[in-house]
Amino acid sequence: MRWQPRTPTCVNVRLKQLLQHQAAVASLAQLERCGVTRRQLKWLVASGSFERVAPNVVALCGAPFTAESEALAGLLAMPVGTRLSHDTAAAIHGFDGFVFRRPLHFVTERSNRDTTPGWIVHSSVTLEEEDVALKPRALQAKIVADPTLREIGLVTDWPVTSPRRTVADLGQFGDLATVSKAVDSVVRDRMATISELADTAERLRPGRGWIRKLDRSLADAGGHSWLERHFLSVMRSHGLPRPQTQVIYADQRAGTMRVDFDFAPLNLIVEVSGRRGHSSDDDRRRDAVRRNALQRAGQTVLEFVTDQVRDHPAAVAKEVADAIQALSRFGALSRAESRQRSLSA
Repeated sequence: MRWQPRTPTCVNVRLKQLLQHQAAVASLAQLERCGVTRRQLKWLVASGSFERVAPNVVALCGAPFTAESEALAGLLAMPVGTRLSHDTAAAIHGFDGFVFRRPLHFVTERSNRDTTPGWIVHSSVTLEEEDVALKPRALQAKIVADPTLREIGLVTDWPVTSPRRTVADLGQFGDLATVSKAVDSVVRDRMATISELADTAERLRPGRGWIRKLDRSLADAGGHSWLERHFLSVMRSHGLPRPQTQVIYADQRAGTMRVDFDFAPLNLIVEVSGRRGHSSDDDRRRDAVRRNALQRAGQTVLEFVTDQVRDHPAAVAKEVADAIQALSRFGALSRAESRQRSLSA
């Protein structure tokens, strides 16, 4: 009969907890902290209970080896300081259009490409403090605080590149539309400001030609949707002033209102409306209340729908230009009348 090394019950309990909360993967160092000896591990691999999936990392056979499992295996196998980056980091940050899937991207401060086929490992000498972040994994608070699991070294956070560094890196493989979508996500969710993204682009520019995609994307950034971005592009391409974006107004009846575009100091507000959030009777009622409140405050309100902005940009630009011209003329006349009254007095 084949000899089987005995694994104590307490070891099985700790190991089961670790594998349960770490997507069925573990490093050799973690196994040792669970009390698994090298002899026991050798037998567990030989018997088909575990398989080696990366240097010094094993996975439980029969358990799903997901993208999360593979990401954890990569982090456990590579040097301390390795971060998930590019599309993988974008998915973890929750950028629009990005999902946690293969191939996985890693970045390390020194080259470590001899790992596992299928991983894309980048090396960088410019991982500053503002380039890195930790994002909590989806674990219950009691699991994160468990002293036994902490002692074993359970991975509780995703080490990733920061949102602003991730956006800059996406241009290496992604097109302008991909970078623009990421920029809009970061700005909308307040992960970074346009100014911070511009500073990051300037710092990382040497030797990275793809940063030009971020430059182009920032020219029309500030909105919360592709429609708002397209409107800003229309304004820029027709030589019209860039409005302020997402400006907040307060009204006693309407409450707090966030408007899409404010052409201050002119009293001109522009709203762009897609189908989402503007199709039901309640949506239209809220829009009417907002519009009336802004008009009571002395604002001229223009509203354009998706088809107008997308298919008839010249007509949209002309209507905005006419409104700017009319309000500018009205403002000049008002100032002239005010000066005349002052002289008469």
